[in-house]
Formats: sequence, structure tokens, C-alpha cells
Amino acid sequence: MTLRDSVPSIEERWKSFCTTGKTIERKGKNMATEDDVWHRIASRKEFVEAYADKVLVGEELRFTIHSTGKISGHVEGLDLVGEWYWEDGYFCRTATLNGEALALDCEIIEGCGHQMRYTREKGRGEFSIVSVEQDLPE
Repeated sequence: MTLRDSVPSIEERWKSFCTTGKTIERKGKNMATEDDVWHRIASRKEFVEAYADKVLVGEELRFTIHSTGKISGHVEGLDLVGEWYWEDGYFCRTATLNGEALALDCEIIEGCGHQMRYTREKGRGEFSIVSVEQDLPE
């Protein structure tokens, strides 16, 4: 193994930071703060406190994961309806998209500020990032 093999790629390093907009400057360079690092959500309680019953938005996504175990919203303008539960450290969901059944998927959930990253297939699949919808100041 060479030194190059042990250095994370730019993509791997980018995945470890979120975009809270908070940075500190050290020796003239912007550095990420601890608030900019993704942390894994470890329990149902922690998940519910952080993300349940809030509108989550992303690219072509707008949905709510309800504390009652229901999911509702829209993906690319199509109706999203489903159910979820927490099992062995994973968020598991079944859903339909415009009436078409989506397969059961258990996902790793990570948080960073007002953002949530979910990685499909127990962390082995693709990830998506959504943000908790914020009220605009008047």
C-alpha cells in the first residue's frame, strides 16, 4: 500500500462535510467547524427529535416523515406515501410513488445542522441530502 492509497479522495473528503455555511479562518484558510461534520443518527428518539414532523426539501423533493410512522410528500411532482420504522440503527421505509410500490429500504441517517443525509441499502447505496424547510424571516 502506498501513501497515495491511504489518502482519501476529494469526493470522500467532501462527503464528510455539509454545507451549513459556517466556517472559521485559520492562517488565511477556511476550515470546517465541528458543526460542519456529518454525524450518524443512532436512535429513533434522536431521529424523531431532529427530523420528524418537519418538511424536508431537496432537489425535486418535498416530504414529511411523521412521528406516527407515516411518510407523505412529493418527489418530482409525484405523490409519495409510505410508512417507516427504526430497526437496528437504521431508518426503514416502505412507500409508493404515484401509486407504484417502492421496495423496502433501510437507510443510514446522518445529520449536520439543518440537513439530513440518507444513504440507501444500509449505507451501501446512493445518498441524498435534504434540508429542514426554514421559515423565511419577515
